[in-house]
Amino acid sequence: MRSAGHDRVSILRENSGLSQTALPHFGRIGIVGLGQIGTSLALGLRNTREVVGYDIATNAREEFLRSGFRVASSLDDLLLEVELCFFAVPAGSFKSMLAGVFAALADSKAVIADLCSTKLDIEEAVLAGGILSSEIRYVGLHPLAGNERRGSLGADAELFRGRTMVVSSGVASHSLTAMALAQLLISTVGCRAMFVNPAVHDRVTNFTIQLPHIFAYLTSSFAQTVPDQTLLTLLSGNSFADVTRVANSSPEMVASFLYANREILKASLRQLDGKLAAMVSALGEADETTLAQLLGQYAPRGSQVTLEAFADSHRLAEVADYRRVILDLESRRALVDSIRVADAKLEIAGERATEPDPRTRTGRLP
Repeated sequence: MRSAGHDRVSILRENSGLSQTALPHFGRIGIVGLGQIGTSLALGLRNTREVVGYDIATNAREEFLRSGFRVASSLDDLLLEVELCFFAVPAGSFKSMLAGVFAALADSKAVIADLCSTKLDIEEAVLAGGILSSEIRYVGLHPLAGNERRGSLGADAELFRGRTMVVSSGVASHSLTAMALAQLLISTVGCRAMFVNPAVHDRVTNFTIQLPHIFAYLTSSFAQTVPDQTLLTLLSGNSFADVTRVANSSPEMVASFLYANREILKASLRQLDGKLAAMVSALGEADETTLAQLLGQYAPRGSQVTLEAFADSHRLAEVADYRRVILDLESRRALVDSIRVADAKLEIAGERATEPDPRTRTGRLP
């Protein structure tokens, strides 16, 4: 097992012999979960790849058939006939399927990739399944795309165009395959690829995705108390529409990704309790001075977000390019506090260690 302090540049040099390895083409692709994300991906891939789908829901399979796609009779059958299988299902569902998927992959060479909106919990589940000691190839993905329409009704072949596709740089993701998938998705569905450590991903999406969904539902709950809904509509400005838009999403779907990131989310909500209490106290003062000071503290301070350089397809022609992109992004990214690069081992995203220690190799939050 490599030590946490192993020099990152030397790791690249050790593996420079991989730089001429050809990328897989993935001619036949499977998609498990035929809702908005899964069906949108199928629509985006259909002009260049053969796509086969599967879903446990009969109506989802029938709708997929009506869209002109073929549906496999079972998940095992799907894995046996495809080269790559995307899992567009909730995190909890994917984790519960892993044991069966790993067993099926003993007779299949298919690559598997999840599209879940949390990454660290998936990374830990995949590592616990023994992927580092197997020949199974896995890549963690998260498309930052979607709309509030439920199921395949919100499907769109252009859903991912210009949007970010997170590619997990955790150790469970196979590096060569991660590069190939990034290249495939950039060239077919028009997304941008960003390589991100799974622990960092979950820490940040806690307040960029999960908290906004909670606020949307809470704000909508107050709107339900207005007896005259016509008046509510007439008196609603853009702020109300923007805040509550995602509350039209499926509660079951939202609950799945909130629960998957529950430990980080609970900590944020406890912090929110204190901030709300401070605002309630400020509203009880003689004037608005303290309230204005609080709002000033919470307001954005100019351009706080450092823009990342996205990985374009021409930069991903070889394995060496993949590794260079990872190093380049990391060298300029301000990592969230307490995430240690050495422990996360971002630089060797797909390397297999003989004696992995998940406590130090997944970038676990303290």
